[in-house]
Order: sequence, then structure tokens, then C-alpha cells
Amino acid sequence: MSRTLKILLIVAASCLLLLAVTVWAFFRYVGSHKDEWLTKGRDTMQEGREAGRTLRDVECLDKAVAMHLEGDSGFAGLGARLWLNGCLQTATPTAEFCRDVPAADDIAGSIGWQMTECAKHGLTSNSTCGGTMSEVQKHCQARRSANGGTATTP
Repeated sequence: MSRTLKILLIVAASCLLLLAVTVWAFFRYVGSHKDEWLTKGRDTMQEGREAGRTLRDVECLDKAVAMHLEGDSGFAGLGARLWLNGCLQTATPTAEFCRDVPAADDIAGSIGWQMTECAKHGLTSNSTCGGTMSEVQKHCQARRSANGGTATTP
């Protein structure tokens, strides 16, 4: 076996070992924090539900956008999304909220709408904004189903 091949095999084995250690460490870290994160997620949704009892759906979205703008990480976006989900469950519906919202399964319409809404709210550089807007889409789709195909009637 040539010296170059031996070096390549050693480098490849070292990379595989490093990858295996990294994956192990990642799963160990996630495993040790998952209960804490799940509890925080449930608490965040409950806070949203409680807030929604006194808000209109439009105000829920405004507050979720403010959470995005205040946070500086993807976790802030996830928190805003969970909070919005809870808030929309109990908020007072308004006719205009779902008016131009595409169905969640309309992929082409969803992407354009999400990008437009994120830009409108000053979240163009926020990678988690689309996920938050998808909560609006799911909410509006559920409202349409409950109202016989129209989401504009509160």
C-alpha cells in the first residue's frame, strides 16, 4: 500500500471518528435538555393561550412579531411561533385576519405570502419568520374548515 493511500485512510478514519464523537455529543446534549425544552414550549403556548383570551387575532400576530424583533436567535423565533399558536387558539377572530392568507398546502402561494408578510413586518433577515407565518396559515385553514370554506366571518 502506498504512503499516500495510508495517509488518506488515516485522515478518513479520523474524520469518521470526529463525526461519530460530534453526533454522540449532540444527542447527549439534546437528551439532557429535552424535558426542559418541552416544558418551556408548553409553558410558552399556555402563555399565548392566556394572552389570547384578551386579544384579537391581529394583535396576537403583532405581539409574536415583536417577540421576533426582540429576540436574537432562532430560539426566539420558535418561542414566538409557539406563543402565536397558543394565542390564536383563544383570540377573538377578526374578518380581515385571514382574508388574503393562502392555504397551508399551497406551497407556491405560501412561500410568496410568507416572504411578503415577513418583509411587511420587518423580518426579512429572520430565518424563522416563515415558520411563524405558517402558524397563521394553519389557523386560517382551520377557521375556513370550521366556517364551511370561508375564514372571513368571525
